[in-house]
Amino acid sequence: MITIIERMQESITRIRTPKEIRVGTAIAETIGLSAIFTVEEVREAAALANGKPKNDGWIYKVLDSMELKGLIEADIDTVPVEYTATPALGQLLEAHQTE
Repeated sequence: MITIIERMQESITRIRTPKEIRVGTAIAETIGLSAIFTVEEVREAAALANGKPKNDGWIYKVLDSMELKGLIEADIDTVPVEYTATPALGQLLEAHQTE
């Protein structure tokens, strides 16, 4: 019998993309999964993790995708918008590390 947690983990592993894994890893390693972060902080963390200069365009698409999939939550009432990681992001990163 499959538990709800096992189903959730299966769905999380199916929804990942390489950019979401890279951005999620950068958030976890540089900012921390329990921290509140902004687009600029994620951009800087991803640039450090990838060893490349900051690039504006793609980060918004990845964050939007991560939000739609429930990996992060956005507080649109703040300026700039503040994000927080959900437990699903931690589970996604754990599942990716065990592969």
